Formats: sequence, C-alpha cells, structure tokens
Amino acid sequence: MLSATVLAILFVPLFFVLIARYFPIFEHHPEAVDAGVAAIRAGKNIVTDTTMALSGVRKKAIEDFGGRVICYMADPHIGKKAGETGSTRARLAVDAAVTDMDGGIYVVGNAPTALLRLIELIREGKARPALVIGFPVGFVNAAESKAELLHAGVVRAVERARARDHVVQRGLE
Repeated sequence: MLSATVLAILFVPLFFVLIARYFPIFEHHPEAVDAGVAAIRAGKNIVTDTTMALSGVRKKAIEDFGGRVICYMADPHIGKKAGETGSTRARLAVDAAVTDMDGGIYVVGNAPTALLRLIELIREGKARPALVIGFPVGFVNAAESKAELLHAGVVRAVERARARDHVVQRGLE
C-alpha cells in the first residue's frame, strides 16, 4: 500500500490512475502507479503541457524529493519560436522538455499535438519518460492521440472512452 505522504504529493491525473482500477473509462499500464511513485521518489521531474496542470501539482512536495514541476507552454522563447517556424507551441514545448522528462512523468492535460509529438520522440528513442499521463481534450486529434498512446510501448495512463472507439475503428486491437 502506498504511504500517505506519497499519495499526498500525487496530483489529479495520477489519482485517476489509482481509481482506474474501479472505473472503466481509464486505462493504465499495470506498472503506471509504481512507475509514477518511483519517479517521484527518485527526484525526477514532472513535465506538463499546460499551466493549469502545472498549478495542480504540489511543487514543494516534488522539490522535497529533488524533482521539479515544469511547463514550457508559456515560455516566451517557445512562443517566439512558434511564430518564427509556424510550428505549434505545444509541439515545441515537448521538444524543449526532452531532457527534463528523462525518467520522470509527462502529463498531457490539454494538447493532443503535445501527446502526438511526445509519442514520436519516444518511438525515435529521444524521449524516455517513466510514465505518460494522456488526457488530451478536444475534437481534433484527441481520440487519435490517446489511441496512439495505448500502442506506444510506454508506461501510460489514458482516458479511454474516445481512444478505445478510435482503436476499434482503425482495427488496432
């Protein structure tokens, strides 16, 4: 059983991993909870795709273990580069976080573009998070990105309602 201290430092998306055992709308890798707890205990970082997800993490608790909570989405350099290159801030923020996420946790709470880019980097061997929490929203690429995460070969937790439908439609199961 997880200690109260460790549970107290986990944030909302990881909490969903815990309750996923009881509610069928979430799908998680069998090692998701252990991987997330181990990453935190090892002082690894938590990287988020939104400042909203960032604000939901008890930063002091993560820092006490030696990690940091990071989000590059609002970084002015990311915004400037997006304007210059025509790429999205979400995609560039994932690129900027590659070394920060090594062995840590990456949380996608909004941008399907961020999740798709993260999956690309994982498949290329350039990104190595211990756990990916994928809860992107919206109508454009949300279901597709979650479906891809289910088959990305990474320890993950994902809201599967639409993802599962997309997987079945594409015949990926």
